[in-house]
Formats: sequence, structure tokens, C-alpha cells
Amino acid sequence: MSEPRSRAVSGGAGAPGDRSPSEPAGGPVPDADEALRLARRRFFREMASDAVRAAATLAGAAGALRQTTEEMASSVLADGGVGGGVGAAANPAAGAAPPPPDAPGGFRSPFRLEAERLVLVDQRRLPDELVDVVCESAGDVAQAIREMVVRGAPALGQVAAAGLALAARRAIAARPYARRAILRGSANALVNARPTAVSVRWATSRMLARYAEVGELLDDGPAVAAALRAEAEAIIAEATADHAMMAGLGAGLLPVPDGRPLRLLTHCNTGPLACGQVGTALGVVQALAADGREVHVYVDETRPWLQGARLTAWELGQAGIPHTILADAAAGWLLARGEVDAILVGADRIAANGDTANKIGTYPLAVLAARHGVPFYFVAPTATIDDEALDGAAIPVEMRSPAEVTACAGRRVAPAGTDALNPSFDITPAELITAIVTEAGVLRPPYGPAIEAAIAWREARRPAPDPAPDGPVEPASPAPAEPPPAPPATA
Repeated sequence: MSEPRSRAVSGGAGAPGDRSPSEPAGGPVPDADEALRLARRRFFREMASDAVRAAATLAGAAGALRQTTEEMASSVLADGGVGGGVGAAANPAAGAAPPPPDAPGGFRSPFRLEAERLVLVDQRRLPDELVDVVCESAGDVAQAIREMVVRGAPALGQVAAAGLALAARRAIAARPYARRAILRGSANALVNARPTAVSVRWATSRMLARYAEVGELLDDGPAVAAALRAEAEAIIAEATADHAMMAGLGAGLLPVPDGRPLRLLTHCNTGPLACGQVGTALGVVQALAADGREVHVYVDETRPWLQGARLTAWELGQAGIPHTILADAAAGWLLARGEVDAILVGADRIAANGDTANKIGTYPLAVLAARHGVPFYFVAPTATIDDEALDGAAIPVEMRSPAEVTACAGRRVAPAGTDALNPSFDITPAELITAIVTEAGVLRPPYGPAIEAAIAWREARRPAPDPAPDGPVEPASPAPAEPPPAPPATA
């Protein structure tokens, strides 16, 4: 397996990869803050609307993705270059210092799928450096997933699909039996790279199902590669549409406080870096801001990888949304003071009964929320649902290296030789969850029937696969114009 290759892509103001297409080469003019603010709102609304329309058919979604993937991956909520957007410097209420002049900018997607490679943003290097990691094989992608170059369940599913598309491209000249071994082995490596994230298994299973439909022993390598490339593009495009829909549904659940901002608490990172294009829990925050609602986000730092402090805070700063970082253990103090209106988090796997796995530290937050009467929402696509896991006890929890706990930012903070326990996820019981926001609707207790209905909706709306080359063309199954009504809540 080749080593994924890294390259720095941004380190100073006005880096071409970080400018919006309409920005002058020298960066935004000093009085352009309001224009940038309006552009962000317009971009988000148009993107969400276009994404939902495009997802109506597989051909439309994949075609739209092929035309716009590089632009969307470069900058999601159009950034004005390094230090030029509506960030903390333009929002004193955010309580954060302006970014240093050489800090990377851009509200970015974590990947860009090109003809023969997948380019990932190395999330381990943010917020100090914006560095690309180039993957040319499924093995490279699996290594990047395992080493946390890319993370976040929705993004992992999408890059895993892209990894299998790369494997098919590299196996064009292989004999059919060898190609089948390569693709099945690649899928297995991708699934095992982060075993708790069921989205990887879901995406690779869908890719292999498409491979079987084309013909596993088809002696036409280019046809197999083209079919799997199209399927990967469709998975990515559908995720964009689904996350945009969830953003609107989640925003509609939240109260409108009188005379003050809406105060939200979030854990880990759930923006485009973790999800691909829009975001899940942080996508809801973006939708609120795009609608002009005042919002302040409290960001758990999220030890041991500090995804909140490093990534969520960076994305919120780029989007101009006021935010405050707090130590994970300070959340209880904040809740006890009545300073949180709702908690929004993402999910890595949802069991059939509603028990949900997410980044370690989520379960204590849910307990605290229940104690203080604060709504606790998961925001996750239906690809995160694992109906084979009857409850949380059936969800595998990934254990990672003790060194991630005994060190911080590469510096040892515990005595040499100290052991550490490092579960990467915990399980939140269904009874602590106020609602689960999916593209299929807002799911409420009892979660068993609600999740069963959401899975049925997901399977019914999935577009028909692309026909094999020279085969009959069948129309794609249309997606519904709007999500189904939420299942009724019980007292």
C-alpha cells in the first residue's frame, strides 16, 4: 500500500484554493462584510434548494455533482480568503481573537474526488495548517481513515465509496476474478478502518451491490470502473441533499428566544469537515444563521482529539457565528446555570431501538441535559441507522491508542509509562434523546417504529442504479418532494 501524499495548499492570505469564485484576486475590500454575509446566506439557500432538486433522480444528482464537485469541495459557505471573511474579527460578540494573518481560511469540505485520486484535507493539521493528503488507492483511503486524516461518520461513508471507485479504476486491466478479490478486500479494509462508523459499511455495501448488478465477473474493466465511479458520485450527491434537508428540519425544532440569541451546545465536530458539504448538527446552526437568527454556540473542546476546539471553532469562525469553547467537564456547570437552550450532536451509529453511538463524552451530556430539562437532539442521516443492532449493546466501540490520552498536541502530559483507557465512542440510551433529525423526518419516541419507518422510506426512495453500459435504461425512482411527517410522539 502506498503512503498517502501530503501537500500544503494554504498558508497565506488570498490562497487561490480558498477564495470564492467572485472574490477579487487581492481579497475582499474592507467594507465588504455585509455583502459577504448576504452572499453566504444566498449561497446556503440556493445550495440546499438545488441539492434537493438534484437528488430527485440519480442522473441529475450525479451530473450536478460532476459539474460542481471541485467548487463545492473548495469552499462551502463561500469564504473570503484568509482573514477576509465574516469571522471573529468582524463579530466581537463571538468573544474570540481574530485569526493570525497566516491562518488557513475557508469553510471547506474534507475531500475532493478527482479522476484518478481522492484529495483529503488533513484534519489533524487544522486549524494551523491547511494541508492536502492525496490518496490514489483504496488502501490509501483506509489508512487515512484509520489515522484520522478524515473523520466524521457521514464523510467517512462518502470517502469510502470514493475509495472503492479508485480501486475499480486501478483494477481496469485486472482479470475478473482478480478484480473481484481486489474490490472485496478493499471494502473489508475500509470497513475495519473505523468499525463503529456504520456509514462506511453502508456505503461499501451499496458500492458492492452496484458491482454485482453490473456483473462481478464482467470482462470489461472500464465499464465496472465507470459504474462504481457513478455510484460513488451519487452517494456523495445524495448526502449533500440529505444534509441540507436535515438542516432545515432541525432549525424548525429550535425555540426563538425573546431579546437574546439562541444558545446551543455541541460536542465534537459535525460541520462540512465531518460530513462532506453541509454538515449535520452544525448544518442546523448554519441554517439558523442563514435565516438571520441570532445564535451563540458553546463548543465542547472534545478530548482527546480536540475536534471541537480545533475544527468546530474554526468552521464557526469562518462562518461568522459567535461561539465559545469550553472544557468538556464544564458543560454541567453551564447547564446548571440555565445558559443552554438545546444540545445538538451528530451520530456514528443508531441502533434499531434508538440507542445511539457518538463521540466519547456524548452520553454524559445527555444525562446532564435530562437532569436540567434541556432538549437533546441527534442530527444524522438514515445511513447512520444500523437496524441489525437491536440496541446499544450490539454497537462495537472502537478502542484507540492510550497515547492519545496521555499526550496532547504531541506533548506528553502524563508520567511516562502511565496506562490510559481510550474508548472513542459512548452509547446514549434512547430514553435520553428528545428527537433524532434525519432526512426522512424528525423521529420521536417510541424510536423502534419510527426508525423502522425511516429505513423503509430510505429504501423506497433510493434511485435505481445506473444501467450497465449498452443495457436498457430504466428511469430512477423519484425522491419525495418533502420528508414524511414525523412519527407521533408518545406521552
